[in-house]
Amino acid sequence: MSVEAGIRHSAFITSKFDFVTIAESNGLFVCGRGTEGQLGVGEADNVFNAVKVMERVAKVACGEQHTMILSIDRKVFVSGSNKKFQLGLPESI
Repeated sequence: MSVEAGIRHSAFITSKFDFVTIAESNGLFVCGRGTEGQLGVGEADNVFNAVKVMERVAKVACGEQHTMILSIDRKVFVSGSNKKFQLGLPESI
């Protein structure tokens, strides 16, 4: 298990081995303040009970109002505020 915390939101990765597929499923769960979209749940709202966002996650990092996710497939996902270009995008979207 891996845990990350931002100022008012948290993310954690759980690990579960699936004996049917012979693979490890690393699920990403988030909770807390999501008013800037930093939870990545599709809505800019607070989440008080942890919800699963995606699977096959290698790492997660939380900033003040953003979250960065690295998948096992080496794809990068970002969510949240881009006011200071912290998502690595050229402008807010």
